[in-house]
Amino acid sequence: MKGLIITNHPSISILLKQSLHERSVDFILANNRSEAFERWNFHRPQVVILDMTSLHDEGFTLIRDIRKAEMVAYTYILVLTHLHQEKDLERLFECGADDVLMSPFLKRDVQIRLKSAKRILSLFDQQILIDALMELTETRDLETGEHIERIRRYVQVLAMSLKKSPKYAARITPSFIELLTTSSALHDIGKVGIEDRILKKRGRYTDGEREIMKRHSILGYETLERVQSKYPSVQFLKMAAEIAHWHHERYDGFGYPDGLKEDEIPLSAQIVSLSDVFDALVTERIYKKQYSFEQAKNIIVKEANKQFSSDLVDAFLRCQEEFQAIATRFHVNTISNSTI
Repeated sequence: MKGLIITNHPSISILLKQSLHERSVDFILANNRSEAFERWNFHRPQVVILDMTSLHDEGFTLIRDIRKAEMVAYTYILVLTHLHQEKDLERLFECGADDVLMSPFLKRDVQIRLKSAKRILSLFDQQILIDALMELTETRDLETGEHIERIRRYVQVLAMSLKKSPKYAARITPSFIELLTTSSALHDIGKVGIEDRILKKRGRYTDGEREIMKRHSILGYETLERVQSKYPSVQFLKMAAEIAHWHHERYDGFGYPDGLKEDEIPLSAQIVSLSDVFDALVTERIYKKQYSFEQAKNIIVKEANKQFSSDLVDAFLRCQEEFQAIATRFHVNTISNSTI
C-alpha cells in the first residue's frame, strides 16, 4: 500500500514516516497543495495523511480536488488538525475526509487509523469486485437482481437458524455468515459460460442440453478460482468458488458435478442449495406454475436426508416465516428462464 504525507513540519513528518514504515506502507512526501495534488495524481496512493496546520484553508481545496479526480480506486484521507470547532470538522467531512485525528497525537494513534484505512479500502475493493461479477452474471441470465437478493437473505436467516443446532454452533460464526451472505450472490456465475441457445431457452431442456447446463457449476468454480489467484487477499472468493462448484450436490450423493454426499459437501454449499431450491419452487417458470409457500415447504420437508440434511430442513422450518416474508418482499412473481 502507498501513502502520501502532506506536511511542512519536521517533527510531524518524522512521526508519520515512522508510523507508515512500521505498517509496511510505502510513502511519498509533499509540503504544499499543488505539490501534493501533483504527486497524488501521479502515484495514486491509497492513503493520504494531510496536516491541516501546514496547508490551512488550502487543505479543504486539496481534499475536494482529490475527490473530483478519483476515477476507479478510492483514496482514504486522514486529516491531522488542531481545529476543534464543530463547523470546521463538519466542513472537513463535507469536503470528503474519511477520518480526523486531533493534535496533539501519538504514533500509536496514526497506526490505529492506518489499520482502519486498510480494512475500509479492502471492503471497498471487495464490493467493486462483487458488483462487477454480479453484473456479469445478470447480463447473461434472465433471472433478475431480485433472485440474487433473495438468495442472500435466505442464506443469512437459514445460517442463523442452523447455528441454533449444537452441531453447528461453533462452526457458524458471525464471520462465516458474513462471508456466506456475500459469496452466495455468485452461486450461478458459471452461467456466463453457457451458450445463449441453451441458457436463454424458453422451455424445458433436452437431456443433452441439461448436461451442458450442468457444466455451469464447473465453469463457475474455475472462473472464481482464476479471479482468486489475482486477488488472494479477498477472502470471500474461496467460499464463492466452493458454493458455485457444489451447490447442486445432494446430501444422499446423487447430485452433481462430483456426487459428494453428507458432510463431504461444504456447509456453505448446502445452505445455498436449499435456499436456491426454495426460490426455484416459489418462482414461476415458463414451463411450470409458481408453487405456493406451503407446497414448497412440504417438498423441502420430504427431501430431508435426501437432497438436504435433516438438520438443514429443521433449520428451514424454524425460519420459514422469514423465508416467506423475503419471498413476498422481493417480488417472487416473475417468469425466469429454464433451470434444472
